[in-house]
Amino acid sequence: MVRTVGDEERSLSGHAVARSTWPEMQRIPVQSIRPRPDQPRRRIDPRGLEELTRSVSVHGVLQPIRVRRRGEDSYEIVAGERRWRAARGAGLQDIPAIVVDADDDRAYVEALIENIQREELNAVDRAHALTRLRAGLGLRSWQEVGEVVGITRQHIHNLLNVTRLPDPIRDDIRAGALSEKHARALMRLQPHPPLQRLLWERIHTEHLSGRAADEAARTMGARLEPRATGAAAPGLAGLHRRLGEVLAQEQPASV
Repeated sequence: MVRTVGDEERSLSGHAVARSTWPEMQRIPVQSIRPRPDQPRRRIDPRGLEELTRSVSVHGVLQPIRVRRRGEDSYEIVAGERRWRAARGAGLQDIPAIVVDADDDRAYVEALIENIQREELNAVDRAHALTRLRAGLGLRSWQEVGEVVGITRQHIHNLLNVTRLPDPIRDDIRAGALSEKHARALMRLQPHPPLQRLLWERIHTEHLSGRAADEAARTMGARLEPRATGAAAPGLAGLHRRLGEVLAQEQPASV
């Protein structure tokens, strides 16, 4: 069954499609649905999922998920895994869904686009998703990627830079301990690893906001810039002492 409305809308990839080609929403048993094995989202925040589950238990699932048929009575999620998990956690028997006809590549691209547009991925996974999306659609430039997902090329550039951060910092971003603003602040100090580590520690110990971390990164970077007069920048001696402590911690113990 298909809708009969003749208006045109745009698909997730930005291409115009006639509504008359859209399948109707239906209700599918929760137990007949399984998640994608290569879901773009690497981690689902437990706290956020718990809040969504409570909402679903009261209001139900308000927006249908998108699935594709994988057997006579089996479906695989294309987009909407969090809503499906929340419905299962809330004990719902079925969930509103739209069954789409998509091969593996198309299903993966749709999952990528939905996650990127909804900003449900952390900065690291969004960067990886954008890279996979560009390859999956065969796009030649990041400008084209930005047009597909509706974000600026500068934003894409900032996200891609996050993947260059050290592993412990990337792990914090994936775990939700650091925001995208924190990540951008730490990227300012990428040429100075000891300073970057020092700021990372301060973010945790002083509970710095993203804006405060950015201001701290600017200040720390400015102190390293040479002055025309040759005079030492205020606080530079103390900063050098703290850097020495950080570097000493990284040195292997003498035997």
